[in-house]
Amino acid sequence: MKTGSTVFPRTIRAVLFDWNGVLINDEELHFEAFNKVLRTFGYQLTETEYKDHCLGRRDLDGFQILFHRLGWRIPVKYCVQAKAVHYRELANRSSTVPLMKGVPQLIESLRKYMRLAIVTSADRGELEALLKKAELLNVFDLLVTGEDVSRGKPDPEGYLSACESLGLKPHECAVLEDSPNTLDGLEGFGFFSVGIGDDRQFPIHARYMVLSSPEELLYSSVGSC
Repeated sequence: MKTGSTVFPRTIRAVLFDWNGVLINDEELHFEAFNKVLRTFGYQLTETEYKDHCLGRRDLDGFQILFHRLGWRIPVKYCVQAKAVHYRELANRSSTVPLMKGVPQLIESLRKYMRLAIVTSADRGELEALLKKAELLNVFDLLVTGEDVSRGKPDPEGYLSACESLGLKPHECAVLEDSPNTLDGLEGFGFFSVGIGDDRQFPIHARYMVLSSPEELLYSSVGSC
C-alpha cells in the first residue's frame, strides 16, 4: 500500500470525488436523520448498525437492509423522503458546512486544470443544498447521486456513469473514495484510485495509495508531471 504525497499521472483529466467522508464530514447528521425516521416506529438505530448497514449506501438501500433485518413491511419510499427532510433541517441549523480540512483550497487548485465531479450515494437535494451553502455548487462539472443510478455503491455504476457523462475513459479519471469496498469494485477498470481515511481501514495489500485526508494532496506536486 502506498501512502504519502504523490502526483496524478499525465493521463488524468478529471477527479471524481466521493462526498461523505471525503469532502464533507456529515455522518452525524445522517445518523440523526435516520434515527428521526426510525423513532417514529419506536426503534433507535445504534452507531454500529448505521455503520454496518447505512454508511456509504443510498438511503433507499440502507432502509431496505434495516427493514429486512427487522422484518418490517414499511414503505421505504416514504422513509427516504422523510429522512431527506430531516437531514436538510439539521443541516440548515448549522451555521457552517462541515467540509474536510483543506477541501476549498484543494478544489480551487484542481479546477484550474482538471474537470471535477462528485459521485455519491447521497440524495441530490441534500448534496446541492450543502454545496450551495458552501458556495461550491457551480464548481463541479458533474454531480452523480444515488438517484441517478440503478445500483448504489459499492457497485461501480456511478463512477462509470460519470466517466461517460464527461466523455472520458476510466484511465483518464482519478477517484478519491473512503470506502474500501467501493475501491475494490473499481479495480480492473483503469481508474487511478486514492483511498481517503485511516489506512487501517484499507487492505494491507491494496493496489491504490491511501491518504489520511484530501488535504494531503495540497502538499504534493499534483498536476506537475
